[in-house]
Amino acid sequence: MPLYRRLPKRGFKNIFKKHFNSINLIQIQNLIDKKKILSKEEITEELLLKKKIIKKKLSGIKILGKGDIKSKIIIQAQKASKNAVKKIEKIGGKINIVKAINNNNKKKDNNLEKDPINKKINKDKIK
Repeated sequence: MPLYRRLPKRGFKNIFKKHFNSINLIQIQNLIDKKKILSKEEITEELLLKKKIIKKKLSGIKILGKGDIKSKIIIQAQKASKNAVKKIEKIGGKINIVKAINNNNKKKDNNLEKDPINKKINKDKIK
């Protein structure tokens, strides 16, 4: 019998886990120094995708506090470490934490369309 069948299965894989693109402050500062990103414009996930800094869109971006940042920036991210928030606000920058987009919201919208009250209104309009 092969070894993978002789050993017991360990753990499980969480299918609801959210994956984030992580970016360090030193990476953002390097991009500003290379003039790929202007320090005046707001840094968002769409901007990073457009400039090909991140490869694909996941559940959002997470700002990590490794390194120092020298210029004032405005960042819109889904998550940020406490150290990164301290460093950005110390310089005078601003970080906006936005909720991650869930795919579950689509299901809730479908339930609203099946509302019996709306069906009664639609039946009245038909007559």
